Parts: sequence; structure tokens; C-alpha cells
Amino acid sequence: MTHISVNKKTDFLFKKVVGYSRTINEDKEFLLFLGKFRNTMHTNFIYYGNDYNFKFGNAYFQFENGKMVKWYDPFNDNFVASPKLYFALMSELKKIWKALILSIPHKNIIQYPDNAQE
Repeated sequence: MTHISVNKKTDFLFKKVVGYSRTINEDKEFLLFLGKFRNTMHTNFIYYGNDYNFKFGNAYFQFENGKMVKWYDPFNDNFVASPKLYFALMSELKKIWKALILSIPHKNIIQYPDNAQE
């Protein structure tokens, strides 16, 4: 099985929603951010890709190619991520997945998307 990106998987699921209770584009943007942020954990928070900024509540994240991700954590004044920030991010992820799962009618198994499916 070939690797399928999380964004492709979530796009596949978002195409199946009926009556989604949140804002799809904002939630997709959050998932894109969280994927980028997660990937930097494997490289000591050094980001490789196009420059990118993301605001989450009062937190602000700045991604610059080849540099360590910078962020402002509203829960901590010394630019060190506090557990409260991580809990807030995971809480948002939980809300998105709950809304997504509740808005997809699934009487049968949802086939796993592959590169041939749209």
C-alpha cells in the first residue's frame, strides 16, 4: 500500500459530510497546520517547506523553511510551549473529529481512499 497523506484522507472524508456543524475550510486549515507542526517534532522543530503562518486563538506559529518553528504561547511568556497549549490544540482536534464523524452517514464500511479515488 502506498502512503496517502493525512490531508488527502481528510479531504476524502470532508467530501462525504452532510450537515457539518463547523466551518470546513477553517477546520481543514487547522488540520494542515497541525500536520506541519507534528512533522517538525521529528526534526527538532526545524521546518522544511514553504513559509507559513498560523494563528490559533491567541497563539501564533511561524514556519520558515530551514529554521526552527517560532511560536507565541499565550499560556507562557518565555516562548516555551506549555502543556496548556498542547491541550488546547488536542481539544480542537477532538472537536473537529467529533463533528466530522457525526456528519458522515456510514451505513456500510467507508472504503479506505487510495490514489485512484477522488
